[in-house]
Amino acid sequence: MGPSSVMDVIYPDNQVALSSPLMGALSDTQAPGRKRVSQEKQAYTNELENKVSRLEEENERLRKRKVYIFF
Repeated sequence: MGPSSVMDVIYPDNQVALSSPLMGALSDTQAPGRKRVSQEKQAYTNELENKVSRLEEENERLRKRKVYIFF
């Protein structure tokens, strides 16, 4: 197909072609939800990083005290 070729697209009965202005409107309404999910993921990542940091500090303290546990 060349740059000036026309291609016919056939949609099943339950699908319609959406014009680009409508697509922009739909994606705008979904953006706050995606932003919230992204913020939740970032908060969870921060929480995990804080836990790792605390565990590393505790591990270092225990190593310095040379605490050995025998079972």
